[in-house]
Amino acid sequence: MSETSLQAGHVGQHDASLAAAVVRDWSSRLRVSEPVRYGALTLFPVVQPSPPPPIPLALADTAIESGGVIVEEVHEAGSVGRLRVRNASDLPVLIPEGAILIGAKQNRVVQWSVVVASEEAVELPVSCVEQGRWAYRGRRFRTGTTAPLSVRRSYHRPRRYRLRGERADHRDAQLAVWQEVAMCLDEVSAESRTSSLTDGFEKLQEDLAEYTRRFELPAQTVGVVVQMGGGIVGADLFGRSDMFRRQMERLIQGYAFDAIRRGGDGRPKSCDEARKFLDELAQGARPASRQVGLGMRLTTASDVAEGTALVYEGQLCHWSAVALAD
Repeated sequence: MSETSLQAGHVGQHDASLAAAVVRDWSSRLRVSEPVRYGALTLFPVVQPSPPPPIPLALADTAIESGGVIVEEVHEAGSVGRLRVRNASDLPVLIPEGAILIGAKQNRVVQWSVVVASEEAVELPVSCVEQGRWAYRGRRFRTGTTAPLSVRRSYHRPRRYRLRGERADHRDAQLAVWQEVAMCLDEVSAESRTSSLTDGFEKLQEDLAEYTRRFELPAQTVGVVVQMGGGIVGADLFGRSDMFRRQMERLIQGYAFDAIRRGGDGRPKSCDEARKFLDELAQGARPASRQVGLGMRLTTASDVAEGTALVYEGQLCHWSAVALAD
């Protein structure tokens, strides 16, 4: 089994242009359906009328549960910002941005989506969501839910500072995540000996389950644009409807966490406004400076939001975005 690490990429201009074109073309063919609402959360289903032929690709949750993919500390001492992923299965495996990984020395959240080739190992970029623990609880990680958009926004902040010419690094991102996790726990009155975001999810377990029951989305849904209160706060889209379906409960629980803790009300946005949110992000697609695993990672940005998209084998795997402000 060969191994690759995080690369500060030299991305070919031709490949980058093709990948950006994939995002823009894919986005243009999507249809935004009428919103579904419960509590302070509104979801706009995004439907793909004519899906492309599926590419061989598995999702991390099943692969990790079966033992085909092993996620562990990068070495015995561990590194807060990196984990090691070994894929011993027969298929490439997608690990989506925002996924919470539970175990080893502390729980983490995945900073951007990665496809790991069969019989390959990579170092996965992560942030800690359990500040008060640095001791092993088993050697391997298991998958949890998806982090709230507020937490996912936190590890994007230093990139925005750098784009403005201000100094920022991974330590700034980690501090921002810890601060947001602390606010999450405080605002839902969750006790946590290790300041673990997972304890907040456990505190809201019944409420989150009710949210997941309330959202029924069209069969061909590949993702959602998310509104809380009066504004659009983010989006998650997958290249195939079956992949979105597999992630849907985790995603809704992450969105609902913020909806419960912050509440709020407001006029539902129109489908055209949700469509515009995606279109403006797609137009800002650019190759990311760091690449890991298979495919090409792009950043997508507009005046009001930013995100990342992963293109593999000419198809979009996962595209996620967060609003720059609540």
